[in-house]
Amino acid sequence: MDSVPFQVLLQAPFSVDSFFLLVFSKKNLFIVSESIIAKEIKSGFLLTYLFLKEADRKNGKINWLYFYVHRYWRLTPPYMVVVFFYIFVFKYVGSGPFWDDNHCDAAHGDWWKYLLYVNNFIPINKMCLGWSWYLANDMQFYFISPLFLYPLWRWPPIGISILCSILIATWTTTGILSYTYDLIPMFVGVTKAKDFDAYSTKMWDSFDLIYDKPYCRIAPYIIGVFLGFILYKLNKRKNFMTWMQQILGWTIAAFCSLSVVFGLYHVEMSKTTALFYNSLCRSAFSIGLAWIILICETGHGGFIAKLLSWKTFFPLSRLTYCAYLTHPILIHGYYLAYPTAIHFTEYIMVTNFLGFVFMAYGIAFMLSLVFESPLMNLEKLLLKNKSR
Repeated sequence: MDSVPFQVLLQAPFSVDSFFLLVFSKKNLFIVSESIIAKEIKSGFLLTYLFLKEADRKNGKINWLYFYVHRYWRLTPPYMVVVFFYIFVFKYVGSGPFWDDNHCDAAHGDWWKYLLYVNNFIPINKMCLGWSWYLANDMQFYFISPLFLYPLWRWPPIGISILCSILIATWTTTGILSYTYDLIPMFVGVTKAKDFDAYSTKMWDSFDLIYDKPYCRIAPYIIGVFLGFILYKLNKRKNFMTWMQQILGWTIAAFCSLSVVFGLYHVEMSKTTALFYNSLCRSAFSIGLAWIILICETGHGGFIAKLLSWKTFFPLSRLTYCAYLTHPILIHGYYLAYPTAIHFTEYIMVTNFLGFVFMAYGIAFMLSLVFESPLMNLEKLLLKNKSR
């Protein structure tokens, strides 16, 4: 673990911010061309871009009831199945010396918090579906999005002021919490921890206080909103950057993204360093990703745009949501059911990883086929009949 390449894994939580920035969609994973964007599950960038286009088309007359109902209907059915299975059924599907026979018993009364998307306010040691904090944040961001989306379309200066105020507020809040509680960035310094229990306590305090809280995690979402607004204003302009502008942009983007992933390797963290890192690291990482999207959508992406637009991604991208919901259950069940302790090696972990990926998408296919796709088609049918 104490190596430069391993920082990619230790800092893997930054990958979550790519979804806050871009999209968590069943229809497309990387593709952002308007012709193939469907009205599925959208985060900062795609939500903003499509909203502004729709507002233009309808002259600002948005069906806000459908705006919210559609979102809840899209997300909840497969999520509801996973919540009830993991809380009430999972403990009965396996056994072994490491198996938790009382799995999630203390969380039986919290099932409704998941379905109302407020589970990110459950303490991590009491949160049964720990990975579902993302959905709660994303839903909360979506819920407040009209507060800046409509002003951004109707009165752009006011909308931009609101977005800048949110960014300053989230940076400030995160910094204050980080400094007050002496919070460490998650997993930083784990290889040098002498008292692992004390280190774990500080790390999970960091999770509870800033990692899964919407007021500390909204910055990548807002950067995605800015990106959607910029591309909306560019109105499909292509190939307008000079080589020097592109080189400068790539340099800044690479520095922003790579510095937060590799920059803390063997660095002693003071409270002040942690304050600035915790406050700005996710924004910096998201700026690097936003640049990649911007150049690809404006005709400057070259082979990168072709790779990220590869149509082979389409089938798997339809299953990403259900794979996200189910893969931790698969991993958890596998290791809890193991009859002996495991000696971890790179070969074993890579083999297990590939197996988990294959099985997770297989399970996601079945979950999507049974619970997700029928309800999506039902919605389309109801809307079609209503239009008639």
